[in-house]
Amino acid sequence: MRKEVYLLENEKTLLSKMLKELKPSELRGLYKVAEKRLSTKFKGSNQRTEKEDRFYEQLQSFTKMKIFRSFWIGSKNIDLFIPGLVASNNSCGLAIEINGDIHNHELKMKKDFYKQETLYSLGIPLYVIENTDLNSEPVKILLEKIKYQKRSDTRARRRLFQKIYKLTIQVAFTSEAELTSEINLLNRSSPQSANERSLQ
Repeated sequence: MRKEVYLLENEKTLLSKMLKELKPSELRGLYKVAEKRLSTKFKGSNQRTEKEDRFYEQLQSFTKMKIFRSFWIGSKNIDLFIPGLVASNNSCGLAIEINGDIHNHELKMKKDFYKQETLYSLGIPLYVIENTDLNSEPVKILLEKIKYQKRSDTRARRRLFQKIYKLTIQVAFTSEAELTSEINLLNRSSPQSANERSLQ
């Protein structure tokens, strides 16, 4: 088992070195592939509820900001991600999770803890809202705060996305050979799509 752990860690180091040498457009392309892989592997993790839909529409209407839904960061799927905000720690981005009763189960609570750890490692604050509290006063205050919160600049957002792309790709691809093969496929395919460009 110790040997397997060593080999796995060594492979991740190689992947990290490879990712440092890639162009931003290649990282975006690989991230899109990583998203599909993770959505297949963790089926059901990016399913949206009616309450999430309503809150997203409310948040979008109130803030007029770019908001990503069911957004992969590492192996974690985030309900709502707003990259254009400056947090209190001067980092960039805000993650919002809408929790139902299932999140009170022990296994789900453990997964939520790991999700929080992943976000913390990137300096992204997490705000958790219970389904029953969506129309509460604290949530209205949160909406107001987001509306007037300082916006991050393009360079800061780009740096944040680079970190997210690299982390997510390393989770989705298990070997150097696998990643190399996908890079070659991307380089042979057509130029990046408008959808990929929107993730800048």
